[in-house]
Order: sequence, then structure tokens, then C-alpha cells
Amino acid sequence: CSKLAASGDSSKLAALGDFSQLVASGNSSQLVASGNASQLAASGNSSKLVASGYASQLVASGNASQLAASGNSSKLVASGNASQLVASGYFSQLVASGYFSQLVASGNASQLAASGYASKLVASGKCSKLAASGDSSKLAALGDSSKLAASGKYSKLAASGDSSQLELNGKYSVGACIGYDSKIKGKIGCWITLAEWKRDDSLEKWIPVCVRSAQIDGDILKEDVFYKLEKGEFVEADNAK
Repeated sequence: CSKLAASGDSSKLAALGDFSQLVASGNSSQLVASGNASQLAASGNSSKLVASGYASQLVASGNASQLAASGNSSKLVASGNASQLVASGYFSQLVASGYFSQLVASGNASQLAASGYASKLVASGKCSKLAASGDSSKLAALGDSSKLAASGKYSKLAASGDSSQLELNGKYSVGACIGYDSKIKGKIGCWITLAEWKRDDSLEKWIPVCVRSAQIDGDILKEDVFYKLEKGEFVEADNAK
């Protein structure tokens, strides 16, 4: 239950006990806590925060901050530009508002949100949720049943897991949803890619039989309508078999 606070530049704080609290407002500070339920906050530039305990909370408002948490249910928030957030535990939450931020989560059911321009979000766990509102953002999900949504222009979204869902809400964006039973929708001018899978009983596996790309034109493919791929054709998800 230790409490550490440093306001000077280039300070270093480390706490191994449970329920520790670390606060540093100076530039280039480094905070490390391995105990459960720790709380770390740094407002200085180029700060580094690392917590391996469960249910940790990390907050950094300085530019180019780095945050890493390996415990489950961790919460990471960074408002500075070019921040890096990494969480490997389940049910983690990562939020970045600065430009060029990078968010990575490997645990299942993680939530990633970025509002800055050209942010990058990557999730490998199942049932993850990724959302980006800045232009030219990149979102990638590897786990099944993931949901990705981007409202900024020129965004790129990719999902390889089964039963995934992509929403292209920004103009001139590109999305690829190549997992089994996945669906995608977008605005007019966006390009979408879907894959169709078929069960091969001899191999006892699902295999890809068709991959198609098309641009949403508002006529053949409607805006804001989820599509799937059936028999090599785009069909509205609500009417899919």
C-alpha cells in the first residue's frame, strides 16, 4: 500500500507492493508497479509506465508516453501525441487521443479507442472492439467475433477472425473482412473485401472458395448496409442464408 509522488524531471518510481499509487508530473519520468490494482499517473513528456498487476490503471498526458500493462482488466489512457499503449490481459481498455498513437491488445474482449489522426490499433484476442475517429487510422483484429469501426477518412481496417464485423464510416476508406461468417458496411466511395468459406468434409476444415472486392456506389452496393459473400456475390447480411 505504498504511495510515491515525484514532481521533478527525470524521476524514477518503483513499487512492488499491492495497491500502490505512483504519481509523477516531471518530464521523462519512469514508473513501475508490479503489484495488483496499482495506479500510475504521469503528466510529463516522454514518461514510461509499466504495471504487471491485475486491474492496474495507467494515465499519461505527456507527449510520446509509453504505457504497458500485462494484468487483466487494466485501463490505459494517453492524451499525448505518438503515445504507445500495450496490454496483454483480458478485458483491458486502451484509449489514446493524440496523433500517431499506437494501441496493442492481445487479451480477449479488449477495447481500444483512438481519436487522433493516423492512429494504429491492433487486437489479437477474441471479441475485441476497436474504434478510431481520426483520419488515416489503421485498425487490425486477428481474433474471432471482433468489431472494428472507423469514422475518419482514408482509414484502413482488416479483420481475419471468424464472425467479425467492420464499419467504414469515413469516406474513401478500405476494409477487408476475410474470416468465416463476417460482414462489412461502409460509406459511398469506400472499398470492401469479403471472403467466402466452405466446409470440406474430406479435410475436416473450412476452406476459402472466393474472395471479392468492390466499391460501395450507392446503387449496386448500398451505403451503411452490412454485406456478406454468398456464392461469389455480395448479399445484404439481413437476407443472407
